[in-house]
Amino acid sequence: MAVAYGAGLRASEVVALKASDIDAARMLLRVEQGKGQKDRHAMLSPQLLEILRAWWCCGRRRGVLMPGGWLFPGRDRLTPLTARQLGRIVHAASAMAGIEKRISPHTLRHSFATHLLENRTDIRIIQVPLSHAKLETTTRYAQVATKTLQSVTSPHDRLEELTVELPPPAAAPRRRLSVARIFLEHGATWRQANAGHLSRDQLAVMAAIERCRTAALGGHVEECADCGHRRIAYNSCRNRHCPQCQAAAARAWLEARQADLLPIAYFHVVFTLPAEIGRLAYTNKAANYDLLFRIAADTLLTIAADPKHLGAKLGITAVPHS
Repeated sequence: MAVAYGAGLRASEVVALKASDIDAARMLLRVEQGKGQKDRHAMLSPQLLEILRAWWCCGRRRGVLMPGGWLFPGRDRLTPLTARQLGRIVHAASAMAGIEKRISPHTLRHSFATHLLENRTDIRIIQVPLSHAKLETTTRYAQVATKTLQSVTSPHDRLEELTVELPPPAAAPRRRLSVARIFLEHGATWRQANAGHLSRDQLAVMAAIERCRTAALGGHVEECADCGHRRIAYNSCRNRHCPQCQAAAARAWLEARQADLLPIAYFHVVFTLPAEIGRLAYTNKAANYDLLFRIAADTLLTIAADPKHLGAKLGITAVPHS
């Protein structure tokens, strides 16, 4: 049931899963010969992976699960659970929970899509894990929202949040802003408004920042060498323009520059390019920025060396800023 709800799979796809279909390195579930006899990948959230790991360990101890065998075997471990048997399990669970409505495995798949929409996930993105050939099929759930796949969190991961009672905060916390969050919430609208004015490099950078540390780039397992504690984390995009990836490098650079500072007064001087030259610089960055650095340095050194001003030789740390 966790797989049906956490990954949005059909009942026939859940029971046909094998242990080898779990791709923990990329945080994906491989679905072989799904509806329409097509292979595809479904999302695998960190919490769902932990549940499947626990299920695997329990099944191995009981001798039910075999390496390379069915993830959910039936009475005979050589054959998988049937869709009808899964339906009976769901009916029994709903009765134990006191749910009076008729519940089926497909209800979990519908809940997967509905809760993603409630979380403001773009319906065009929901179309992918649901493996709908036509968007019209997916539009039965709701109207189009404005987010992207890189921000998708499985609704299964929100269950724990719903069951934990927290004391009301004294004041509403201020939401932490980031470039990735701004891109995810407003990037699609901005790109549409500026269509035709953005280069491939700019679009690639935005896409990398939006996908950074999300399920879209897969994940990995980090393990402490001392205590053996494991943590599942999403992969980084490693784009040099990404604030998340370059934060550590930026801190290290600043610390190194601070170590070079002398106990004297420093001055912050800014050189800007006219708009006309800026447009030329954009298409020929290396030559124009190299020229800007050399002219700025020569200007400062020349003025400082003049006895009318300072009569000294300067030390300069120059960085580009856009």
